[in-house]
Amino acid sequence: MNQPRFLLISGALAAVLIPAGLAQTRRLPTSGGNNPWTMEDSEIMNRSFPIGAGGKLTMDLAEGYIHIAGYDGPDVRVTVERKTTAKSGDALARSHTEVNLEMAQFGNGVRLYANGPFRQKGHNDNNDNYRVAFNCDVQVPRSALLELKSMNSGIQVKDVNGDFEINGLNGAIEMTGIGGSGSAKTLNGKVSVAFVRNPARDTQFNSLNGSIDVYFQPPVNAQLKYHTLNGGVWADFDVQTDGVASGRLSGATPEGGSGSGRAGSGGPTLSFDTLNGSIRLHTSQP
Repeated sequence: MNQPRFLLISGALAAVLIPAGLAQTRRLPTSGGNNPWTMEDSEIMNRSFPIGAGGKLTMDLAEGYIHIAGYDGPDVRVTVERKTTAKSGDALARSHTEVNLEMAQFGNGVRLYANGPFRQKGHNDNNDNYRVAFNCDVQVPRSALLELKSMNSGIQVKDVNGDFEINGLNGAIEMTGIGGSGSAKTLNGKVSVAFVRNPARDTQFNSLNGSIDVYFQPPVNAQLKYHTLNGGVWADFDVQTDGVASGRLSGATPEGGSGSGRAGSGGPTLSFDTLNGSIRLHTSQP
């Protein structure tokens, strides 16, 4: 019978061991003997941390999605599904020794950090014979500050008014009901952000391979900078571009996809940058 495992929950003054959920193990179908990933287990973990208004959530994952939802409450409520596949029972057991999700609270900040051999320089994941994903659904106070990073899965945020720093590698970034300022950047994936309150400070939106769609509340008062190599730039509101009369951006951009201008009376600088993809700026909500 599986024995309960423990996660270390560390704080500024104390460390507490809290039991994690029991893993449910099953053997996967081998699809004619060609599938080497024959073992799988999963478990659900639930945690709650009081941070109050203006607290900060920091997350750094390798595998597994991040879903954040704001709500009217003082706590960070974390539900994590740990999913592991492996090539053998021994590799499955080793994964639980080598890979864990560290959850720590420091003052009014909470940090979730996936740790394992993959953090070591020069590590080859192919030698592990297992794969571990932490799929995280998190509720936060609406005013929470967010610093989120995921390497190989998407990031979704909704109904949060605090400032944000979102970084992806291979996965889309989708944000709705947003009221803060900051940055949303990914390497491979689309970036889509819908504001209920336009950014009050400089804000950046970046993707190397993916489109950028940003939805603002009218009227838009900002300085704009935009760049794309393979794609166009559109806006459904008037922009006074440098040296050009005011009008709506309609795909063509000067200087090979780079440009700048002013919307309305101006304001914070909003930057949009992608290599392969289009930039679309909206005042109608998705």
